[in-house]
Amino acid sequence: MQPVEEVRRANLLLLIQEAGSAAKLAALSGLAAPYISQVSRAVPNSKGKGARVMGPDVARRLETKMGKPRGWMDTDHSALNIAADLNGREGQMIGLFRLLSEADQAHLINELTRRLRQAPPLAGPRESPDSPDVRH
Repeated sequence: MQPVEEVRRANLLLLIQEAGSAAKLAALSGLAAPYISQVSRAVPNSKGKGARVMGPDVARRLETKMGKPRGWMDTDHSALNIAADLNGREGQMIGLFRLLSEADQAHLINELTRRLRQAPPLAGPRESPDSPDVRH
């Protein structure tokens, strides 16, 4: 299990990606851009002992400002990080699938298989007007 400081650093990188840049995250959160940059790059602290870390107060502030549930910054979301060759929805689907129990995975596979057998053949990826728009 990773130390909470490393989990927060990894999640900070996810928030930077979600916001579009460290500067945009700083503007959204009201935190100083240099601080976000230093924590995300594990810059040594002012005493030269170890990397600069994010405390719980800043973690909660980022969660609030970015619309995340309390404790999100302290939770390892690496199961949601999938290979870059997948598109966003494919990666998200695989990440979520990995979080399911084996029984729920089997149920999901059976349900998807059943639905695909009922659907007309596809010429390629299809978009449905009522498809949820899922983005990070």
